[in-house]
Amino acid sequence: IKFLDFNNKQRVQFLLNFINLQDSTLINVKKISLESIKIRPDETMSNLPKDLESMKGKVANLNLHGQELDDTIYISDDTYRSSILCEKMKFGLQYNYLNRTGLCIIEASFTGALSRNDFNDTELRISIIQHNNSFDSNFSSTRTKLLKEINRIKESGYTNFKQN
Repeated sequence: IKFLDFNNKQRVQFLLNFINLQDSTLINVKKISLESIKIRPDETMSNLPKDLESMKGKVANLNLHGQELDDTIYISDDTYRSSILCEKMKFGLQYNYLNRTGLCIIEASFTGALSRNDFNDTELRISIIQHNNSFDSNFSSTRTKLLKEINRIKESGYTNFKQN
């Protein structure tokens, strides 16, 4: 799965699909939130929103960090989704698995896609990192379950995209 497989809007939607971990039957997800995105205006677009137009030629990467960033205009508004190049999304996850409670960060990224003046056609990479404040004593087994569920979401999302 590569960066250029998608148009801008499709790429944002594909990466947002990882929020569907909340529907998992393998692991009890208490909360999942988009906490970080890495974007930049797509300078090849002729009708950029005014605030993105002002970044043209000036902003190489815009890293946003916070809580529930999927509610920001960059992600929630279709005009913006079509106007940004999105390289990375990070999700914060609170979960219960077996008798363990834990926190982790899931990162879905096309690492290095926005590293030049244009962009590179990089492959999707997924990483799962245990949060420092997690109480999960056997995170390696949790990571295995999470990865299985993430791969299911990734494959079904990509299949749905290819069919449309």
